[in-house]
This record gives sequence, C-alpha cells and structure tokens, in this order.
Amino acid sequence: HGHFNELQIDVVKSTWPLLARDMEDTGCRIFITLFDLRPEVKALFPAFCDLSAHRLRESKKLQKHAVKFMNTIGFTIERLEDPDNKEATDMLMMLGAKHATIKGFDVMYFHAFNKSILQAWEGVLRQEYTLDVKEAWTAVLEFMQAKLRDGYYLYLEEHDGDLEIAEDT
Repeated sequence: HGHFNELQIDVVKSTWPLLARDMEDTGCRIFITLFDLRPEVKALFPAFCDLSAHRLRESKKLQKHAVKFMNTIGFTIERLEDPDNKEATDMLMMLGAKHATIKGFDVMYFHAFNKSILQAWEGVLRQEYTLDVKEAWTAVLEFMQAKLRDGYYLYLEEHDGDLEIAEDT
C-alpha cells in the first residue's frame, strides 16, 4: 500500500465523507484557524487580509479558496491505495512549486496548515475524533506536507538564478 497501512486508509476514508459534507464551511474553518495561529499568513491574501474573522466567513474569495483546498485533500484521499502515490505526489509537488512563487510564503506554513486542519477535523468530528483518527490523518497530512515541501524546494532550486538576474536589471 505504499505509504499507508490498512487501518490508516480505512480510518481516513471513513471520516472523509463527514469532513467533506460541507467543504466550504470546513475549509473556511481551517483558514480562520490558521490565521489565528499564524496571523502573518493572512497578509499573503490581498483579497481578504483586511477582513475580520466574522467577515472572513462571508468572503466569497475565501470560500472558493477553501473549497479548492478541500478538493486537494480529497484528491489525495481517493488515491491513498496507489502503491507509489504518483498522481497525488505530482499534483502536490506542483502545488508546492506554486506556493514557492507566492511572495512572503514560508515553507514552515505547510506545518501550520496541518495543525489547523487537525483542529478543524476535531471541531467537525467531535467525539468521533479518536486517537486512531488523529494518527491516521497526521500520517496523511505529513505525506502531503512532504510532497508540498519537495515541490517548493525543487522550484526554488530550478529558479535559483532568476531572482538575482531580476534584481540586477
């Protein structure tokens, strides 16, 4: 099964439908939690960096971004059984590379996202959020984070010279 054991796959696949029931709400919850944990991340979003937590909930731009974010998790979940996780890996590495182009984005934010996701899951699942659930999701989120980081660093390596050239002109 590649990266994940049977229990992890079962647990993640059985909880995902509950978490994905309201992608917009759950996704927004993740971002609002993240902005509480790391206020500087909010500044990376010009579209809603000035909004209060209450106004954020109603931001169409945040809702759209939150759903895209949830769909990325869903895409990975659907492919957990793939032995080499190639499709998920490729997609996550591309996404990691994309984040390397965001001015001010720090690779450490991927870790902060994982904390926010687990907090959101706990809020949605409540008593269903058991130790098994936490451990299984942590394994999946760590896999995702590793691939995002790989893509992020790969992009920076490949475009290492670009920044210096741009600054000289």
